[in-house]
Amino acid sequence: MTQTRIDRYNQYLQEHQLKTKLQKKGLALSLTSLAAFGGIGLTANMMNGSAVPEAYLSASADTTPTTGKVGTISYSYNDSTKTLTFTSGGEANDAGKFQFYQLFPNVEHIVFTNPVSLSGNIDTAFAYLPSLKDFTGFNLVDVSQADVLAQFFQGDSSLKSVDLSNFKTGKATEIESMFQGCSSLKSVDVSTFDTSNISDLIYMFQNCTSLKSLDLSKFNFKNSPELTGLLSNTGNGQSFYLKLPAGVIFGVGDMISGSGDASYSYFTPVDETDGGTLSNPKGRTMTEDDFSQYFANGGSKDAEWYVLNQSGKSKVVNQEKTVKRVINYKDVAGNAIAGQNPTVQVLKYHRTETTDPLGNVSDSDWTPDDASAAEFAAVDVPQTIDGKYVDPKVNGTASTKIDAEKPSLDKTVNEQDENVDVVYSEQAPTPNPTPTPNNGGNGGDNKPANNGGNVTPNANNGNDGSGSNGTSKTLPVTNGASSKTQKPVERNQNNVLPATAEESKKENSLLLLTVGLAATTGLMLLTKSFGKKD
Repeated sequence: MTQTRIDRYNQYLQEHQLKTKLQKKGLALSLTSLAAFGGIGLTANMMNGSAVPEAYLSASADTTPTTGKVGTISYSYNDSTKTLTFTSGGEANDAGKFQFYQLFPNVEHIVFTNPVSLSGNIDTAFAYLPSLKDFTGFNLVDVSQADVLAQFFQGDSSLKSVDLSNFKTGKATEIESMFQGCSSLKSVDVSTFDTSNISDLIYMFQNCTSLKSLDLSKFNFKNSPELTGLLSNTGNGQSFYLKLPAGVIFGVGDMISGSGDASYSYFTPVDETDGGTLSNPKGRTMTEDDFSQYFANGGSKDAEWYVLNQSGKSKVVNQEKTVKRVINYKDVAGNAIAGQNPTVQVLKYHRTETTDPLGNVSDSDWTPDDASAAEFAAVDVPQTIDGKYVDPKVNGTASTKIDAEKPSLDKTVNEQDENVDVVYSEQAPTPNPTPTPNNGGNGGDNKPANNGGNVTPNANNGNDGSGSNGTSKTLPVTNGASSKTQKPVERNQNNVLPATAEESKKENSLLLLTVGLAATTGLMLLTKSFGKKD
């Protein structure tokens, strides 16, 4: 019978169910075999303890470790508090047993409760723990018998401080990169370090970007250890305070070499003997090359603090300057003319002054605050003041205008004042006319002239009723002389001073005499006329 479509479907289901059962049985067999072999392996390891590192004996790869030993030192780990506690004292002498960065990569706190001794090669003992924030009881750790301490805290980027007061390194030959990458470390006291046997200090504090200062004055550099990158990218890149020992140090320039934002190029001794401080150093600033040469030639006599500055960090100060031109109006005696205020013109400028870390000062050009007011405007000079002061002159030259002027600025910030004096002559006043007697041309003796009987008075006495003092009068000719009329002499009243009392007295006497003579002459003529009639 031909197999129907339904029959074929039922057959497929039966075959699939059988296959699934076989797969489940095979998986169960495999797991059973694996467990058996695992048990054999674990038994072998227990019989031979040197087959795997000791740290793994209590912390296998497929379990969560909480307790264990490193050397003879017991420890426990609290995952909820992220705290690793060394619960006993003891010794450890192999860095291979310190695999805490693998066992507890998220540890935040490490606590020592008893003295422990670490010897031999123990590099990277507490390295690569990026979440580690602090140590408690680290002063209980003795490393005096350790040969290699390189990279001891390397990569602990959250570590803020560590007590190294008992960290004696007299036997160590390698401590390079010990704090490399400890970017949160704000301070570290390495005064207990003995570097007399150290041959390599490279990158010891590289990328410790939170450090503000470092005292290396106890370090021994006499064996000329390799210093490359010791302070590479150390500090915040603004300023860093470094204390170095006295004497020769070779390769100081290599100490701060490397990449990063904190690459320092200027070094200034604090010079405490001269009153210098970290905030106000008094020594001479040096470049990197000068600094390196300074220590190669002998360095300082005593341990000294140095202020390190980043290249290009200069002090910039904005400065201002005022310039005035004052035009004064004076008389020939140099006195200010009353009521005529000086003309004052003011210009303002600004610039920047830059002081580089070596103390070199440079100034930009003075720039006017108002670009349209870069020079003094021209000023018209008044030609007369109060109708009294005339003929204005500047520096002896007649002037009608003070020209526009662009001032010449000096380098100082002091105010510059320019004075221009306009000097005026004083115009003499016109005096009032004053009458003076005419001297008749007789040599100025004020006596009347009598030439041939002709008498001509030089002033009218007012008998004619005219009331004029500026006219002349011709008297009759006496003693039968011809009737020629003498030309009256006119007095220049503007040029003759008034007569004195004595002169007036004389003139009055002469006038009376003249009148008397005229009366006598008239009487004689009258008598003669009557005689003829008789």
